[in-house]
Amino acid sequence: MLGYLGPEGSYSHICAKKIAEVFALSPLIPYKTISEIYKALEQKEINFGLLPVENSLGGSVPETLDNLLFAPQSLQVRLEWVLMIEHCLIGFDLNINEIRAHFQAFAQCDNYLNKYYANANKKEMSSNSSAALSLLNEKENKAAICSKEAAELYKIPIIAEKINDFTENFTRFWLAGWENLPPKNNNQNLISLAFRIPQDLPGGLVRVLGPIAERGINLSKIESRPTKSRLCEYSFYIDLINSSKADQELLKELQSLCSYFKFLGNYPVWPLNDLRFLGN
Repeated sequence: MLGYLGPEGSYSHICAKKIAEVFALSPLIPYKTISEIYKALEQKEINFGLLPVENSLGGSVPETLDNLLFAPQSLQVRLEWVLMIEHCLIGFDLNINEIRAHFQAFAQCDNYLNKYYANANKKEMSSNSSAALSLLNEKENKAAICSKEAAELYKIPIIAEKINDFTENFTRFWLAGWENLPPKNNNQNLISLAFRIPQDLPGGLVRVLGPIAERGINLSKIESRPTKSRLCEYSFYIDLINSSKADQELLKELQSLCSYFKFLGNYPVWPLNDLRFLGN
């Protein structure tokens, strides 16, 4: 069973269908929030949960990172799927005073919205497909940002297509689960880690990253998030590209340098030919 951020027609749903086809997973179960997906995973109501983790325009999805940090150790990332995102503006009424969407979609379409709908109120929704679905009950003066698939599914007219500010718009989705997927031919793998440095001292982060650089391992991402326990205290998230060089000896060394350390997953990246792996 695979849980995703619904309702049907969301980008998570589109991605879930692609993964289900490749890895023969079923059924697909929609959830209203990312936190609900994590709860279903922890209670083992589902085997896998699909979670949006980062968009190339809007940045990271904090809810995904924060929940995974506190999840049980055996619940790890088992797959990454990179999905191309193309947003549409949909609605029954061209006189728009309110636009509904997930907060990431607003960030990805900021230039378009400021140019054409600067005075429209922005209402954040749990997903873009839920924004689309809400228009069926409130048709006047309302619009939503969503996928073309959602517009077609709910039979809502498309006002404008491809409204995201940049055409190179991709979202990374993590498939979290209790066990690995069946192996497929793929030489693109990432390892994701989360950690905290012992004290806020000059060079503290460098000391942790040093052993990674010494082994010739490249990072595709480094990001900090507040720990939520104390002001100016952060957890760091990193993705290692050369995962074959990240052996247990390295992981033990990194753990010894950190006040908190968590292995988030060693997982394949789909589809193939990801630009992050060129030259690595």
